[in-house]
Amino acid sequence: MSKLEELLKELCPDGVEYVRLNKICKIYDGTHQTPTYTASGVKFVSVENINSLYDTQKYI
Repeated sequence: MSKLEELLKELCPDGVEYVRLNKICKIYDGTHQTPTYTASGVKFVSVENINSLYDTQKYI
């Protein structure tokens, strides 16, 4: 049994609901150009944040 399966069994004994990502957030492909960053606003997440999505300090 994988670590993920162990955690699901322990923490979610009744199972989990699978939801398509675009049902819970907006996904944009972008312009493929570096955006103008701001001090606050919408968090900007890119592939550089793939291991820690909430650690980004960039906003657009």
